[in-house]
Amino acid sequence: MHLQPFACSMTVLSVLSVLWGVVREWVCRIDYHLVYHVGVDQRNKRRARFYFWSVWVALCTTLISLACIARVVDWEIPHEPWQPYLLGILYGLGLWGLTIVALIWLSIGKRASELTLDGETPASVKLILPKRKK
Repeated sequence: MHLQPFACSMTVLSVLSVLWGVVREWVCRIDYHLVYHVGVDQRNKRRARFYFWSVWVALCTTLISLACIARVVDWEIPHEPWQPYLLGILYGLGLWGLTIVALIWLSIGKRASELTLDGETPASVKLILPKRKK
């Protein structure tokens, strides 16, 4: 039955996603022993670094997973009983990488599309104020 390799890929995807979510929550917390604005600044730096490295790790994982899938499929070994499970695990790794990249790009797009306090100007647009005449 082909359900077990699918279960392997979903298990890998679920475990890696839960671990990434736990690390993300740990990174995004504010250190309450510091002054609030200092704690928020440090949290924002940690979060930016974490997202940067998450995208690169996820992309590398996806590319390595796809390369390994191509190699495993091209093996000339007769059908081994563990080959579908290995493909399921590699497929789960690739799905995890694509999911992380999609989540981060969605959060970036959401942040870029937010409006400023006036409700009309996107937050990503810098306002150029005219110079005052003296």
